[in-house]
Amino acid sequence: MKEVMVVNFKSPPFIGIGGRRWGKLTHFFLEQGIKVHLVHANWGDSSELKPLDWMEHQLLLRYEINPGKLAKNSNLSLIDKLIFKCNAWKAHWLGEYSIFDEGRWSLSELQSTLNTIKSHNQIEAVFVTGPPFSWVTTVSQWSAQFQLPIWIDIRDPWLRANNWGMQNLSIFQRRGEEERYRSMFANAHFVSSPTMSLLDEIPLPQFAHKKVHLKHFFDWEDWMQSQGINTESDLVVYSGQFYVGMDTYMGVWKDIILEKKQVRWEIYSKDWKRFREYFNGMEQVKIYPDQGQQVFERLAAASALVICLADYNKDFFTTKYYDYLPAQKPILYIGPMGKVAETLLNNQNNAVNAWFLKDNFSDDAAVFELPKGRYLEQLNEDEKSARGNYILELFKENEQSK
Repeated sequence: MKEVMVVNFKSPPFIGIGGRRWGKLTHFFLEQGIKVHLVHANWGDSSELKPLDWMEHQLLLRYEINPGKLAKNSNLSLIDKLIFKCNAWKAHWLGEYSIFDEGRWSLSELQSTLNTIKSHNQIEAVFVTGPPFSWVTTVSQWSAQFQLPIWIDIRDPWLRANNWGMQNLSIFQRRGEEERYRSMFANAHFVSSPTMSLLDEIPLPQFAHKKVHLKHFFDWEDWMQSQGINTESDLVVYSGQFYVGMDTYMGVWKDIILEKKQVRWEIYSKDWKRFREYFNGMEQVKIYPDQGQQVFERLAAASALVICLADYNKDFFTTKYYDYLPAQKPILYIGPMGKVAETLLNNQNNAVNAWFLKDNFSDDAAVFELPKGRYLEQLNEDEKSARGNYILELFKENEQSK
């Protein structure tokens, strides 16, 4: 395979966690000498977003698409801005997608970009990751039109989501989403997910052979800048979003903070305002907006790291779970008992010390610390390459079977 297209809405340099999964795999393809056409959203003034080193690779061509939100440095006139906003809201309320689907405003530009890339290059395979599911649908239909092999990766719940507006869809919109979910499988050569239950939201036994369990993974290079950073005593760090339903466990987290008065806490999140609702005024807690790649330096400095999950994602091994691995730090887990909590316990042969557990806290929830010297799980020497080679091998087998 010599030339591919990767469609990753929130690809780096966007600082959120959503695009990092396929950012790492894009990096892998480039390391293998594969030319990559990367299609992603443009997040405003690019001078505010520092590209990762691999984004300067000579085999990488980037195509930025306006996601439907005006850039901070936009030079549009006031009239043009009003027209833009009116069209955006019209698409929001009258379109077929959920009003919270971030990609729905830019589908025409996405389609045009795909056509331009195809007309001037020899694309051998297409990779697309979602959400947003409007982009997944558009790319899968487009690839089917040109009979291009496509790998679709779903990292978050779709039909069963607690976000993306899925709970408030009209009957018409709900049927549309279900049909697009089915067509995704029909068009794809492979559909992967870090959590296999996400690929069973509608029973589709005829497509079982297309389903691939592609776990999240870390990239050693994320940690290169953190080498040599000394651990700061009594520093606990959390990096991640405020999941829907995490409110349930904020009281327990707050009690832990009050109990461990000598501990300093740092929270890095795009949802930093939500965390301040609960921890505002607590002197030992510092809350910051998402820091992108720079957060790895704080993870390296921490004496312990936090994993906090909600009821709906208690079985999801999130990106955070794997990004924490190279740090080899003790873990403070706060949240409901589920596959993640059970795996943490089982990997340590149940040798886990309680950090704090309220007497009146539900039996269905757990709060525990992995003691120093006991970590999440054994490290794979190069998880990024392992995942990437697995993808290429499946494509190779698929071609040979034709």
